[in-house]
Amino acid sequence: MIPELRKSKGNIVNIASDAGLMGVPGITVYCGTKGGVVNMSRAMALEIAPDVRVNCICPGYVDTDMIAVTPGMTQNPSDEPYYRDWTVWPVESFGGTYWNYNWERHSDTAEVKLTQHADDFIKGDHEFRFGVQYNRGGGSTQAYNVLYYYLYDYYGPDYVYEYLYTGLPYYYGGESESWGAFVSDSWAVSSQVTLELGVRYDTHKGWVNDFPRLDMDSNPTGEIIPGADYIDTWSNVDPRLGFAWNIGGNGKNVLRASAGLFHAELVSGDWYSPPPDSPVWAYYWREPNCPDCEWNFMRAVPPPPRAFLVDGTQNAETMEYTLGFEHQLTSTSAIGISVTYKDTTNLLGWYIDDDGEFEWATIIDDQTGEEIELMDYYVQPTRLKGNSTGPGANGGDRPYEQEYLGIFLTYNKRFSNNWDLMASYSYSESTGMNPRFFSGGDGGSQGSTFYSSRTEAGTEPIHNSYEVGGFSVSTIAVEGTLLPSRMGGGPSEPAPGSKLVGAVVEGPGGPWFFKVTGSAETVAAAEPAFDSMLRSARP
Repeated sequence: MIPELRKSKGNIVNIASDAGLMGVPGITVYCGTKGGVVNMSRAMALEIAPDVRVNCICPGYVDTDMIAVTPGMTQNPSDEPYYRDWTVWPVESFGGTYWNYNWERHSDTAEVKLTQHADDFIKGDHEFRFGVQYNRGGGSTQAYNVLYYYLYDYYGPDYVYEYLYTGLPYYYGGESESWGAFVSDSWAVSSQVTLELGVRYDTHKGWVNDFPRLDMDSNPTGEIIPGADYIDTWSNVDPRLGFAWNIGGNGKNVLRASAGLFHAELVSGDWYSPPPDSPVWAYYWREPNCPDCEWNFMRAVPPPPRAFLVDGTQNAETMEYTLGFEHQLTSTSAIGISVTYKDTTNLLGWYIDDDGEFEWATIIDDQTGEEIELMDYYVQPTRLKGNSTGPGANGGDRPYEQEYLGIFLTYNKRFSNNWDLMASYSYSESTGMNPRFFSGGDGGSQGSTFYSSRTEAGTEPIHNSYEVGGFSVSTIAVEGTLLPSRMGGGPSEPAPGSKLVGAVVEGPGGPWFFKVTGSAETVAAAEPAFDSMLRSARP
């Protein structure tokens, strides 16, 4: 089949599952087989490229009998509200689905490119390239009324209550539009020197559409919630310059260099949620096994603040410089060295205003013994999005910026039996203020298993952030009591004297999450190896 596909330049589409990308308890064999399909597709794509293109589709959950018996999912499909019993292990779930939503996405792209060759024109041969691009995309999500009933022992096994979490349905979403144009020229000045000249222009807009307000049955009330402009207009001009010098004219030694300005594309996720005027949801409680008992109000869950931009916020930009040298050792082998330096400014992150009220709190750094003064807010400040941390952030107002340096060595050898040997070594480092810290959708929350314990205070979490291999790494270490996991795995009983070290590694294709849990002594002994693994991250 493969030879015929090579002739016809065909395509292969394999069907796997998102369970092949992440583990799901209760369907281990299924996850393993789908993971095999995913990696098989990756290997095939490398093996038979470029003649044949291989893709793999990984669908999400679909309401089938298999999902109905999966732990953590609905065990008895029905039209009844979702109900979960957290007081037993394994956790038991009944009724319908927990979170009902309808997610609609759209994307429109148009692109025109023209190439014109001009020989013996203006002191050399030229290849002119012109292009115009248009992108419009976004989406909206309708969250239906959630009726989440559950049984839980928040205050210990002798205090089991039934809880209800509910709120008004609502819409949220985001839109973006971009126009771009570029012109470039590959100019062969002579048989030894080629210049690469180019300039690009882009303009971006981002906004939230108007949405109808919904009632408890997810029907429009007739009232419209006005949308909001997130980015009025960001316009950028990016010039770029490069050259290649064939030293000696025989192709055995080539020197290359380039410099260019690059601006970031829009990411609608920066303003997709929460929407303007999102509803307040609430928790209620009552005695268990008492369907006739009235629900008692417990607490309201106010929506997180809308993340608007600070006035004067600019699009992130990177100034990039590269320098490389290639040398042909023999007719079948070559070596090379290249250096890349990037200076990135105006990264977009959370901006903490100085309108909150706080008390100074002193903590001790467990690694250095140093006393650190932090602001402990009891009246929360305004949170916006901007190019710096803001005056209300611990450490003061600091710009979001990053510097990157990479050095790469390569060796290539071609053999007569259709085999190639390719070897490389890379060194890279990145420093600066990274806006992508441990964060949830509300700009800085994590689950209780990561930051707290219900049975004892434990130690203050130790946080650290650094850059390595072009990745941003954020780590945490905390000691306390490790509780039985409600999601599978972990101890069967609370385990005091435990420790957790975890990390989020962010970069192309990420982020990735790593953690180690166990007794404090065991985890402490494994920390050097854990740190070494993180610092070995490479693209």
